[in-house]
Amino acid sequence: MSHPNHEELTEFLYDELNPSRQAEVAAHVESCDACRATIESWRSVRQNLATWKLPAAKSRITARPSTTRPLRWAVAAAVLLATGFGVARATAPKPPDLAALRADLVRDLRQEVRQELNTELTTHTTALTESQREFQRQMILALDRLEVRQVADQGSMRKDVETLAVHTQAQFNRVLTLMADATGGNGDAPVTPTAQ
Repeated sequence: MSHPNHEELTEFLYDELNPSRQAEVAAHVESCDACRATIESWRSVRQNLATWKLPAAKSRITARPSTTRPLRWAVAAAVLLATGFGVARATAPKPPDLAALRADLVRDLRQEVRQELNTELTTHTTALTESQREFQRQMILALDRLEVRQVADQGSMRKDVETLAVHTQAQFNRVLTLMADATGGNGDAPVTPTAQ
């Protein structure tokens, strides 16, 4: 399973995903250290916000408004308001160039996707290289075991062939002896093989 995005993690935190997706994301968060750390950090922030309280308001000593200067204050407020409005109109930004914004967004998205693809490619290449090394190591071990077994089998086969040769020679000598006895012992001695 790929990492859930921040929106899904937020919905998971507030139990807003459908039940099957909630279970999938919960399983992923259990197995993924990065996502688990993100969720735990968000939960900590939620707990801090839940326990935070506004400080108690300090009592203020209120002064009685002066009844002699209300007109001056009204004029000052009107001048200040007009000045603020004029400055705001003069310094207001021009409407954004949508084509330029769109081009910047496309460029930024392409760069981000390219970076993510390079990261994924590097991760995949590393994993593939490690997998190939492990496969080669397993093949070398298997070939070594096969070679040891083959040597053992050849030794066992050689022993069996030598035992069969000894038994065959003994049977051959016995047959020759029987033939000599049957022919009346004409002087032919049994053939004894020489050791190879």
